Amino acid sequence: MKSSIFLLTICMTSCSKDTETSFESNTGKTQNVAEIEALFEPSEKIRLENGMLVFESEESFKNSMDEFWRAPIAAVVKWQESIGFYSWYRHFYEVMIAEDKIDEYYESLPKEEQDKLTPEDRPESEELTNALENGFVKMTEDSEGDYWGYGLWKVQYSPFANEEGFFKVGSKLYMVDQTSFRVLQDGSYEKKDFLKSIENEVISDELIVIFKDEDEHSRSLNYSFGIARQWFYVPSNTNRRIMIWIDGHSEPYGSPLFSDCAQFIDVTFLMRCEAQKKSWGKWKYSSSYSPSFHIRDGDWSYVFNHWNGPGCNGSSSVKYSGLNGCSTSPLWDFDVSSSNNGVFCMRPDGIYYRTSSEGYYRTNANVDYYDFYDIDYAGYGTLGFSLHFKDWNIEK
Repeated sequence: MKSSIFLLTICMTSCSKDTETSFESNTGKTQNVAEIEALFEPSEKIRLENGMLVFESEESFKNSMDEFWRAPIAAVVKWQESIGFYSWYRHFYEVMIAEDKIDEYYESLPKEEQDKLTPEDRPESEELTNALENGFVKMTEDSEGDYWGYGLWKVQYSPFANEEGFFKVGSKLYMVDQTSFRVLQDGSYEKKDFLKSIENEVISDELIVIFKDEDEHSRSLNYSFGIARQWFYVPSNTNRRIMIWIDGHSEPYGSPLFSDCAQFIDVTFLMRCEAQKKSWGKWKYSSSYSPSFHIRDGDWSYVFNHWNGPGCNGSSSVKYSGLNGCSTSPLWDFDVSSSNNGVFCMRPDGIYYRTSSEGYYRTNANVDYYDFYDIDYAGYGTLGFSLHFKDWNIEK
């Protein structure tokens, strides 16, 4: 049986720092950012056309995602600056740098002057104000105070989407923003206004437009297989905290859409690592705290159930790790030199569909098992976790 694919993304991400500062590593040593910035140069051929990044093929795009997300954010942004490109990722970086500079100024004041100030006396950077107004970053609710972060709904595209949300892969025109995701199979630059103008959900072989649904997790035919967000506070420095979590869920889209039948499914399976420092009473991402991330062993499997066809008819079949021929037991082994807001995409992740003759999905894709071991983030190891206890344990 051959499964069709409209979109599949495989990505890695990392973050880092300013052009005139240094960052704090796991060991406490510092490295000049100019050295970091000089390390990144895409191996794939990427063109800049009409203000959009253009990738020659799906394979080129997947390879580029690996490279972009494994590189320090300062290096990626320097490359984007060199070609005159502005991404949502670059806006996040520039907000981080601008906010760091304000903190550095106030922290350089004599202690007696600092003691007279409160967090409310610290001004907000112009970069943060503008980025919030334009949606390039958004606020995340937190029990210890809300903080700003990536603005895109599907954050894995942040380094590739221009300020309007567009990029191109082969003949496909993509658009992503705060609340929607759009793909036009045969999309030229001239069709971007058409793609942007669509206000309703459209699911077909030629065009996909879906909107973020705050109630999507309550739909039928869906699964949630994530690890909850939970901060770990660094014992040696109460102004540092880190977090590793899984964003894992799947929802059905399109028509027909019944409790046991859907042609299109949207699957999210992301490992996230985040590191923040507290400055002037507020937690935030900082270029001065971007630890390394290492993983030596990752193993998972997934399953979906489909009709034998046509459409929602016939008998039912169960497929394990069968989406687009992905391996049954993927293994991870990689190093990221610095990452304070990392997004690591795993399979399955993307929008998938089956033709009527193949038989539509009877259930959504479900990651029914995963284990990750020998992980190190900011000098802290993990005991590993699996879906069965949905827990993440960090130890020194």
